[in-house]
Amino acid sequence: MAERASYDVGYRVGVGCAVLGAVMVLGVMVLAQRGLGRAVSVPLVLFGLAIMLAGILAGLRFKDLRVPPELQASMREVRQGQWVVNLVLITGAAVAVSVFAGAQMWNAASGEAAVQWPVLMVAAVFMLIGLIELTLYRWRPLLDEEITRRFAGEAKAWGFAAAVAGMAVSMGLMLVDLRWGVSSLLPVIAGSLWVAGLRLWWLMRRAERG
Repeated sequence: MAERASYDVGYRVGVGCAVLGAVMVLGVMVLAQRGLGRAVSVPLVLFGLAIMLAGILAGLRFKDLRVPPELQASMREVRQGQWVVNLVLITGAAVAVSVFAGAQMWNAASGEAAVQWPVLMVAAVFMLIGLIELTLYRWRPLLDEEITRRFAGEAKAWGFAAAVAGMAVSMGLMLVDLRWGVSSLLPVIAGSLWVAGLRLWWLMRRAERG
């Protein structure tokens, strides 16, 4: 019971840190739009993201451990379904946001126009969460089994191939127009994560159908 109680505390602390970090980041972004200087806003945003990331990692670590052993067999399929759907949705959202963030990345690199840092931050957060969901599933006991490891490995291989192909396209665009190439980098990264998520979803769905 003491071990179960420690898992509950760890999970709640993780969720609290994730929420606190997200609120802090959003609050600083609002204040930045109202004149808060970059010397203050950027460190605060980075600190908030660090708190949120630590909370997410803690939540993943303790989430499945809160399920009683007698229920783990019945909950495994549910957790796997939730996992792959969340991964596809998060990485898909990252692709959508990165289309707008690509132009902001060019503004940051060239200095031609003011940078909308919130757009870049949101894109970075979506991609980071997607990467965590794809790579740290083994921290969750209900997901850490042989078939999941095999499917996740194949999905990562698809994502890596998509990233290599996308980077080749980006370099080709840089030869034509540097702005196009730089602006395409974030969509390429987000797109490779989405490809991995879609491949994993397809493998899981095919396995469920037999």
